[in-house]
Parts: sequence; structure tokens; C-alpha cells
Amino acid sequence: DLTLRSDAETTETIVIESRGNVVDTESAKTSTSYNAEFIEGLPIIGHNYQDILTLAPGVTDTDGDGNPNVKGARDTGLQYRLDGGNITDPVSGTFGQNLNADIIEEVEVITSGASAEFGRADGGFANIITKSGGNDFEGRFSVFWQGKFLNGNGANNNDVNTFDDEIPSYNDIRTSLSLGGAIVKDKLWYFASVEILDTEDPQDVIGSDILITSRGNYSFGKLTWQADSFNKLALQVVGDPRDFRGFGLGLGVSPDSDFEFAQGSLTPQLKWTSTISPQLLLESNVTHFSSGIALTPISKHFEPTTVATVLDQRVTPNIISAKYPCQFTNCDPAFGEKSTY
Repeated sequence: DLTLRSDAETTETIVIESRGNVVDTESAKTSTSYNAEFIEGLPIIGHNYQDILTLAPGVTDTDGDGNPNVKGARDTGLQYRLDGGNITDPVSGTFGQNLNADIIEEVEVITSGASAEFGRADGGFANIITKSGGNDFEGRFSVFWQGKFLNGNGANNNDVNTFDDEIPSYNDIRTSLSLGGAIVKDKLWYFASVEILDTEDPQDVIGSDILITSRGNYSFGKLTWQADSFNKLALQVVGDPRDFRGFGLGLGVSPDSDFEFAQGSLTPQLKWTSTISPQLLLESNVTHFSSGIALTPISKHFEPTTVATVLDQRVTPNIISAKYPCQFTNCDPAFGEKSTY
């Protein structure tokens, strides 16, 4: 015989309740994290990851140079880390590398109480975690554009609008392509992204309409290998070559006095993660960060000039660029001077 029973008699309900500690007594770290979904939805002008950092409590960037300070510390007190590797400029103490925001999986801003793996900073830490490929093929293509048609006069945000007539026409175009997937499923994955930059930025300078132009790219490539259940290797390379023009211009300055400002670096990184036991995890990271800035005159009036530099009691010949030949300035040919600098 079949007997029908109600759901209440045949269903067992188990309720599990879990509550976190109101105050974490095991860690003194104060941090704020932002994931890729949150970053993608932000209306950030310029699409720069440095602007994300200022969303954390206690972090400000009053001069807007992309180098925020943490709780009153100097802007050189914030250390930048990419997947654990230090990408802080060792000369200036500011950020040393630009990144395509599409490669960021998460940004963690630590403002106090950092653990023992962090050090050599008196302000805070910006830990940037990049994306990795998975078993499914995924791609993303995007174009970001700014221009006078949409921005107008910047919503009248300028304290003093000194453009001669009106803001000149300009275009800021950033094209990005990202691809990720598996070379060998469950074993070997790839992720690559490149952002092409072709930008113009009008400067509010008295008596002159100046455009800061820029060309370059932010590129990223990553291979992840799951060697076995306990060991994983990740090899990645980041590059950000970029050239600027217009920095040398101003009121009453001839266009011949401008120069090309080139910057960028190529940062390879190898990371090994090993699970030794349920309580012990080993993480090893090797990063090589090398960056530089070059200033190259664009005028034909500049001439290469060899000068001697004394460094550690050694005389080293260096090549610099003279400002103008003799016929334009007061140099004395009787002393063998062919140009001034």
C-alpha cells in the first residue's frame, strides 16, 4: 500500500549559523579591497589604477599626480606591489609603473598594521593582484574616449579659465584588448592584455593653448602552470612604454624649445606557490624592475655635446644636448666653445 505524506513529514531542515568576530583580535591590519567588478563600474577619468587607491579611508591625492598619501604620510611613503613584486620607483619613491586597469583582479590598500611580508614603507601599501586565464576562453575589447564634444569646458571646474577663446579640440583614445584561456586544460593557462594610448590633454596656460600629446601602450602577459596538486608557477611580463610632447611649452616659449619625454619599463616576474602542509604555505617571488626617463630635444638647433662627469673618482664621458649653437647665443669660440648648455 502507498501512503501519501506531507512535505513537513518527509523534509529535514538543517539551519547552520555562523557569525564572524566583531573585532578581529588575531590581526591588527586595516585594509580596503576592491574587486574587478567594482573597478569596472567606477566612473574614473583617465582610467588609471592610482585613482582607485584614493577611495580607501585615509588615502588622499590632493595634487592629483597619481601619488596619494596615507593618513598624512608623504606620498613617497606608499609602496606599490604587483602580485607581491615591488614596482615602486627606487629614485623618487613614487609609483614606478602604469597598468592597464583590465588586468586587475583586485586592489588591496593597506593603511596600517601590515603583516611581516610587507616592509620598507612608512605610509601604506597598494597590493595589486592581476587576472589569470582559466579553462574557458574569454576575451574583452573596449574603447575609452574623451573629447571636447562630451567634456566641454570641464563643467567649469577650472579655478581660472585662461584659454584664449575656448578650450581647443582634443581627443583622448584608449583601446584595450584582453584574451585568456587554457593551453592545456586544468594544467596550463594564459592571459594577455594590451591597451593602446593616443591621448591629447589641453593645458590651462595664460596666453597659450597647449596640448600635451601622448603615444604608447600598457601591455601584460601571463602564463600559469599547475605542476601538481601542491605546486603552481606563474610567469608574467608587464610593460608601459609611453612618449609625451608639450611639457616644455608655455607662455612665450617657442615650439622649438619643446622636447620628447619618454618613459617606461619592462618588468618580468616569476612566482612559485607551494602547499607544504594544511598549515604551511610557501610563496617565492622573483621580480626585476627597471625603468627610466629620457628627454630628447625635437628642434634641429640642439647639438650633441660630450661632457665629462666625475663619479667615484672616475671620469665618465656623457652625451648631453646643447641648448643652441653659437650663432644664437653668446659663447666664445676663442676658448673652443662651439655650443652652450
